[in-house]
Amino acid sequence: MKSYSDPTLSSLLNILIANPTDGHIKKLFALELYKKEEFQDAFVLLSEIAKTDKDIAIESALADIKSRISNTGELEENETDPVAISPHKGMTFDDVAGMEQVKDAIRTDIIYPYQHPDVYKQYHNKIGGGILLYGPPGCGKTFIAKATAGEIGASFYSIHIHEVFSKYMGEGEQMLHEIFEVARRNTPSVLFVDEIDAIGMSREKSTGMLRTLINQFLTELDGVDDNNEGVLVIGATNLPWEVDPALRRPGRFDKIIFAPPPDAVARARIFELNLAGKPCETGIDYSVLAKLTKRFSSADISRIVDEAAERSFKQAVKTGETVLISQSLLAEIITSSKTSITDWFSTVNNYIKYSNDSGFYNTVKEYLDSLKND
Repeated sequence: MKSYSDPTLSSLLNILIANPTDGHIKKLFALELYKKEEFQDAFVLLSEIAKTDKDIAIESALADIKSRISNTGELEENETDPVAISPHKGMTFDDVAGMEQVKDAIRTDIIYPYQHPDVYKQYHNKIGGGILLYGPPGCGKTFIAKATAGEIGASFYSIHIHEVFSKYMGEGEQMLHEIFEVARRNTPSVLFVDEIDAIGMSREKSTGMLRTLINQFLTELDGVDDNNEGVLVIGATNLPWEVDPALRRPGRFDKIIFAPPPDAVARARIFELNLAGKPCETGIDYSVLAKLTKRFSSADISRIVDEAAERSFKQAVKTGETVLISQSLLAEIITSSKTSITDWFSTVNNYIKYSNDSGFYNTVKEYLDSLKND
């Protein structure tokens, strides 16, 4: 590639030359080339990245570049279309441990309409819409979104909040619109918005460009100027109390689902999946480990297994022999560990007591009540 007079591009290029295998730096450089309208160089680099990284920002930038300069003949003639997306093949609800109530709700409200569109349309209903998944951190909200896409054979797109924030007026709104456009062009599609509280926070707490970005997001959800048929938007948040109530209106995120921590059966399965392929002693009792980790999140269990593997590895290095991960080691680590979701339930308890006039937190209350006899 050529040298650049722009200091940002020049600096990123030097960093990339020094770290040629760093995918993060390569992506930053490619997107910066696009923003600076170095379209030819951006196209070459973005096309390379798109082969392994299905980031929505990459897809959107490539689509925009092609629409701008394909008619000039400047693009490589044999370049394959990097915007073509495939669903998360192989990932379905069978890969999700537990969360049966969540999966049943999605099957009824989302998957059935996609699988039987003719029946659904007889009742003048649109396929798609929005689901808001909320719950404590590390409990599988992202995983369930990907599995939903796999269940309906849909393209999966993920919006990272940093991609739509910009210091330039109107740029974030345009990027958000382009992301929705990519999803609309590739239906059926699942558009996953993680940490939706960051982009959909209460407008009473937001000002300036953030407020206009929230308004743009609401416009895209409504599909006022565009058809959202076949686009399923799944938002996930650990902070449901920070989400603008306007998002919960019919036609937006009108299906609100609580994603609880894994139950005993799910915890046992998570231990089994995390330990698979690691050197373990025979006869590990996953059900016992599940009993020891009541109210632990999926992420907590993954961390416990990672720590056990790390300890065993260090011991193996010292002895020069393979050291198996044992039941006793896992139990020891669990005993010294704390669940990461206690604070979340303490906070949500206050909302249940003092801010639940609409019944928004009723499902969480029912879950907590069910634990009293556990």
